[in-house]
Amino acid sequence: MTTIIPPNISDYTARNISLKQLRLWSESGDGHKQELIKLLKEIRGKLARGASPSKVITFATKSLEAFYSKKEVRGEVQLLNNRHIVFKLMFPGVNDQDLQFCLVYGEINGRTKACKFDETTPIKISAHALQRLLARLDVSSDSKALDELYSCIKLAIPWHQAASETDAQCWPLMSEHGFFVGAPSPDSLVTTLITWMKADGLSKKWLEPLENLWRLKSKKPRTLEDPVFAQEFLISFPWMLKEHVPGLDLPSLAWESKDLDRKNDPISHENTDDLMEQDVEDNQEITTYKKRSVSYLSGLNYSNTPPPLKIYDQIKGLVVQKRADGNIIVGLKNGWVGKIPKISIEKGSLLIENYIEPEIGDEIAVSIQKIKRWIDEDAFLISLDPVDISDAHWAEIEKLIPINSQVFGKISVDLKNKFGVQLSDGHRGLIDKTDVITYLQATNNTDINLFNLELEFNVIGFNAPKKNLLLSIPNLTELHKTSIIEKIQIGKTYHGTCIRFCNNFSQIQLDNGYTGVLHRNNSWGLPLPNVGDSVEVNSIYLDPTENEIWLSRIHEKLISEYFNCLPVTDTLWNSFVNNHSEGDIVEVQVKDWIEGSQGFIVATRCGMRGLMSKKEFTWYELGTTQDITLGDIFTVKITKINNLKRKVAFSKKMAEPHALDDPKVLSHKGEVFSGQITSIVDYGYFIAIPQLKADGLLHKSKIPEGVSFSKNELIKVSIADIDLQKKRISLSLVQENQDRNISKI
Repeated sequence: MTTIIPPNISDYTARNISLKQLRLWSESGDGHKQELIKLLKEIRGKLARGASPSKVITFATKSLEAFYSKKEVRGEVQLLNNRHIVFKLMFPGVNDQDLQFCLVYGEINGRTKACKFDETTPIKISAHALQRLLARLDVSSDSKALDELYSCIKLAIPWHQAASETDAQCWPLMSEHGFFVGAPSPDSLVTTLITWMKADGLSKKWLEPLENLWRLKSKKPRTLEDPVFAQEFLISFPWMLKEHVPGLDLPSLAWESKDLDRKNDPISHENTDDLMEQDVEDNQEITTYKKRSVSYLSGLNYSNTPPPLKIYDQIKGLVVQKRADGNIIVGLKNGWVGKIPKISIEKGSLLIENYIEPEIGDEIAVSIQKIKRWIDEDAFLISLDPVDISDAHWAEIEKLIPINSQVFGKISVDLKNKFGVQLSDGHRGLIDKTDVITYLQATNNTDINLFNLELEFNVIGFNAPKKNLLLSIPNLTELHKTSIIEKIQIGKTYHGTCIRFCNNFSQIQLDNGYTGVLHRNNSWGLPLPNVGDSVEVNSIYLDPTENEIWLSRIHEKLISEYFNCLPVTDTLWNSFVNNHSEGDIVEVQVKDWIEGSQGFIVATRCGMRGLMSKKEFTWYELGTTQDITLGDIFTVKITKINNLKRKVAFSKKMAEPHALDDPKVLSHKGEVFSGQITSIVDYGYFIAIPQLKADGLLHKSKIPEGVSFSKNELIKVSIADIDLQKKRISLSLVQENQDRNISKI
């Protein structure tokens, strides 16, 4: 029996009717499910008994059509062919307190004898929500109310999935004449419908999201069922992350009662670019409204930490809002949303022929233009530009401001290694910090306030991804060259302060304003100064053209000569390889000890840096390097010149005679010595013979089985053979070592 619902009923009447309707639908729900199970069992039986597949499909189609003709059931059957159908059914279900609705998808295949269905319960409706539906929906029967419920059921699953990902507490589910407000159910994947609102007469709070969803439905209806879109959409309305309280929409009423006009809204400000450049604290027009929204403004990011994004990052997003004021809200697929201002879209129409505005549901490539924190909302606003518009705009700038043109501007921001420049025509530029410092040094303006100084700049290039002009100062090279030659003298001592510390060098700001590099190889074994440390240094290299000054620490002991490690420029390298070859003997000075590679860093008299490993120090294994000190000068042989890597290797021992160069050593054959084991190899032991200042090999074939020794152990050996040509000494083990009780190998 159909329940007749009088129009314009009161809340009291609607509540009584809703309770009655819940009971009636619940009572019918269990019967519908049992009837469906019975029907499918009968169809399976027919297939199992070998009935004609086409006849079974005809029977199933008619039975299902009769089933969903019942007033509480809705559904459809799709005939794929005369042996195969799929069907969808919706009907009420039974629940302890709330009325739930079942969604069934099924398939019957006469050829494969498959007869199966999947049942889900996407939604349930509370008595309060049904009361609101009956009171607000201008219909005359409960059948129309059911149609309104069923019209939202296909959206329930993807939107519940999106809500779970974002921890949303309320969200809209569009229906035929309005929308339901969904909410999570405790420990359940079911969406609870907590109220229903009619499309006309909505407050601003709910009108804004619904206008966007209606727009999406008309443009891309299938996107409504996309959980990715739903997730980005929910994030763009932060108040949906808060619990919805049924009844009067007090937050919206309080919000609208402030009667805020568009110019005070950070999302819809007409002159967005000007506003965004200001510090929020200094903008009285905005900060007048301290946390002005009782609810939460859409398009803002309410977070205590800044977004994990950098200015000019390019990222793919999803358009989730097209606002009436012309601004576009984009979900960035990382938990944050940004805004494309109206002015940017208008710019695209001017720059790109036949430009098509992005529509809600479109994927779009955007670049991060600004990230601002709004103190009055305690939220972040991310300003975006579509990449295609940004690129087109920048192409126009490159035409209007070609390379080598002159522009004027002021230093606006101190970046890591550069200064940001605000040009007088409104564009932005970047200039190397060293260029500005060099200019101030050359013009004796080191004490001036940079941010009050207007300068002329040369355009030397473009940073298209970051939308900046690359700038330099005109005639800087000549200015600096003259200035640096006048103020820096090679070999002179200067006082300075470390302004930058790296693993291999420190940058030193000299008291006269110039900046030099102190490399660790010129620090005489002392730790490099850290930022803020004072240091005395000597200037050792000067290149005004490249704006380079190299420095050296002063040796703790006065030494007569200094060889410095200089930068390996083309001039230095070409000069070295033109005047030296592998095998040449040169003088070097020890500059640094490299523990990890067991060697020395040395420098030639001309400033070429090179490596000498510990093994190249002496022929004799026990000839230690302990007597070597930093600053020592000795002769070495060049053993390797690597033109590709511009590296040189040296050997001290190759420049000295070997102990076996003297034939007199043959007289020691047969003598017994006490020698120290210096190394152990697979084929035996190397033993140092101090009397000869040479090492000999005790081969394992000359050691009795089961006898072994340890490194650094002293043992007695005899010289079995001396090969002067190969410079090898063969040793034998004396008897007393063979007889001792040594642990077996």
